[in-house]
Amino acid sequence: MKITDFGYDGEGVGHMDGKVCFVPYTLMGEEVEVDIKKETSTFIKAFPNEVIIPSQKRITPPCPYYTSCGGCDFQHMSYEDEIELKKNILTRQLSKIQFAKDFNIVTSKSNYSYRNKVKFFCGDKGLSLKHAMSDKLVPIDNCLLAKDGINSVIDKINKFILRNKLTKIIDTITVRQVNNIICIKFDFLKEPSVDFTGLSLLLGNKVYLYKSINGKGIARVFGEEIELLENDLKYTFKIDAFRQVNDSVAEKMYQKVCDAVSGGVVLNAYSGAGLLSGLLCQKAIAVYGVELGKEENLSAESLKQKNNLDNLTNINGDCKDAIANLKIDFDFVVLDPPRVGCAREVCESINKVDATVIYISCNPASLVRDLGRLNTFNIESVTLFDMFPRTANFEVLTILKKKQN
Repeated sequence: MKITDFGYDGEGVGHMDGKVCFVPYTLMGEEVEVDIKKETSTFIKAFPNEVIIPSQKRITPPCPYYTSCGGCDFQHMSYEDEIELKKNILTRQLSKIQFAKDFNIVTSKSNYSYRNKVKFFCGDKGLSLKHAMSDKLVPIDNCLLAKDGINSVIDKINKFILRNKLTKIIDTITVRQVNNIICIKFDFLKEPSVDFTGLSLLLGNKVYLYKSINGKGIARVFGEEIELLENDLKYTFKIDAFRQVNDSVAEKMYQKVCDAVSGGVVLNAYSGAGLLSGLLCQKAIAVYGVELGKEENLSAESLKQKNNLDNLTNINGDCKDAIANLKIDFDFVVLDPPRVGCAREVCESINKVDATVIYISCNPASLVRDLGRLNTFNIESVTLFDMFPRTANFEVLTILKKKQN
């Protein structure tokens, strides 16, 4: 089968038996032999068994787990070609709302060793990731996307798990690196009868251990609370709090958000643990952060108190309800929703506001849907931030201005 196009996730697209066939890890112009993994009445999903005629742009992936582990999508092409593909993916999506202007692209200074967080599954051989097209676990001893500190603890965690015969009662293990500190959270299926002292001594005093039982709460096993100072903001780091995985790109993206704000009153919807709200407080007269998660709201309140942010108000509630009930004239609205995008009610409420809208999205499909709903605004600028090199994912920051009557 010949690959003649690309899909919305950057996978190759061909045709088989009159149906569209999606084939990951392939490039335009290649001829491939495939193994069908899923077939419906309209499309086929397949895996490339052999590249019969490769593209001249194909390169040898550096990772031994590539195409087995489902963590990466684009190691078979250069980073320059990956950026061009992502540009084309976003361009195609934006064309649905008749946006055809050029947009800026912010690349990552590192396309490997950038991730500050990896969530592993626990298999019979220890830390594992899932296969690209199934739930099969792939044991790994090194991830090329992860920061060096994360990779440095994989072998030690594996030895601890296997020696204590814990593979059957651990669901996942999350490893995060913040500055020079490593945080490890074990998600147990039941309370373990195990002493963590040996593991803590083996890992050293720069590693903090946590555990959770059936997802009910998180307990620190070793290490005190982690207090951080970033961008002149003091806050308590939480192992489960949302944080962009690429520190250098996230810094540039948040800087662009703050640069778009000049005084005034800001609504920060889907505000999470409050770090972005805190940054916006340095530019705005007042900031209102709206977040549904109770733990995230508590973290945002803690950040407010630690930094004496009298101009920050944190609201714990659903954005679609809270925003409609706020009787405030906002000058700026920051939207940073989850991958599914904004609720329709949120877009309807924002349409009534005479403000500049700054929309951060990790999903171009839901972004374009919401931009269509925000029909009282014009798109002023679009910037693609390559937050996730070697994968099909990226962030998009869109700035909208109110239409003039």
